[in-house]
Parts: sequence; structure tokens; C-alpha cells
Amino acid sequence: MEKLSYPIENLLICALSRRLTDHLIGQCRQVWLARGDLVYERNRPYRYIYFPLSGVYSFRAIADDHRSMSIETIGREGMLGVAALLGNGDARFQCVSLVSGKALRISVGNIRKILRNNSGFDRSVGRYIMHLMGELSQSIVCVQYHTVEQRLARWLIEVSDQCQGEALEFTHVSIARLMGVRRSGVSIAAHGFLAQSLISYTRGSLRILNRTGLMEKSCNCYIPVKH
Repeated sequence: MEKLSYPIENLLICALSRRLTDHLIGQCRQVWLARGDLVYERNRPYRYIYFPLSGVYSFRAIADDHRSMSIETIGREGMLGVAALLGNGDARFQCVSLVSGKALRISVGNIRKILRNNSGFDRSVGRYIMHLMGELSQSIVCVQYHTVEQRLARWLIEVSDQCQGEALEFTHVSIARLMGVRRSGVSIAAHGFLAQSLISYTRGSLRILNRTGLMEKSCNCYIPVKH
């Protein structure tokens, strides 16, 4: 396994004591999650929890007609599979890697043992769960009341935060599927951003040029990643 250097890139782990960090990392294996990799399959048992060190990961809800929509994207600010720590044996949502990256992987059984024996870690995970629930609740409001332009601006900024870069490898079609909207809606909004020099775009590759301007287009649901 590649030797890890301090500070650890995952922000949840960064908040822990050095002793607890060393203990947790000792139970983990570093893995590479390539773009498109299936991290969790819906209705399949959780085997591992992941702490992203880089990359971006999407949790998707799938409708009866097999259409899907991203309900949450997570990067190095969080963890994947937190529902397993709440007693859920099977994944309710599919999780896919959107941007390739590294992660620390630990078995569900081992992390449950660590949580039982470390109240500080248990509290940190509890705070993260509450934060995640708040984000999910805000996303429901966002989908219902905000325009495609506002939602697209928010989505671009959030993913940029999570992958720590301004260049994003997504097509209009893939973004529309993730947002659960028509491709034409994404194209119209993106062309508006392009005309205002907020982004540049070539097929399959988008770059944020004016982050401040894009934030002004975003709805107030945007919550910056705390580094």
C-alpha cells in the first residue's frame, strides 16, 4: 500500500486526534476508484466504508423506469456508506465514481468496532450524518423551487470544490442525467455561462473561468466545502 503522508487529505479524518487517525488508518486499505466504478449497488449489502482522499462520488436514486438522478455528491469532505453505520445492511442508493480518485477503505465490521471504542470519533461521524441530512433536505427544496441555471451553477461549483480543480470532464448529457433534467435545459444554461465568460467548454470538457460570477448565478443552497 502507498505510504500515506500527514495531514490526511480526507477532512473527516483530519479532524481526529493523531492517535485515533493512526489507529483508523491501520485498519484501512488505500484503493483507486476509477471514473465509472460502481462503489455500491442498490439493494446489495454494504461491505466497506470509504473515506475519499480525492475524486468525486455520486449517490443516485433510480426510478421504476430505470431513470436515475444524483441526490448527493461527496468528495474528500466526507465518507461513503454512512448508512451502514445506522444499521442499514443493504444500500438504498447506487454510488458511482464521477471523478477518479483515491480512498481509504475499511470493512463495516472494523469501523463499527472503532466507533464503539472511541466516543470522539462517534461524535464526529454523528455531526457528519446531521450535516449530510441537512444537505439532502436542502437539495429537495432546490430541485422543487430553483431554475436549471441556478442548479447548474451550484452543481458546477460544488463538484469543483470536491475535486479541487476548475477543469471538469462532463458532457451536457451526463450533467443533465445527474441533475435529472432535460439536456436542452443544461445546454441553454451552459451557453449563457459561456456567453458571459463564466466557463469555457469543448465537447466533454468544461472549465470554470469566473468562480465569483458563477456563484452569483447559483441559488443560496450552495454550501462551500470547509478545507
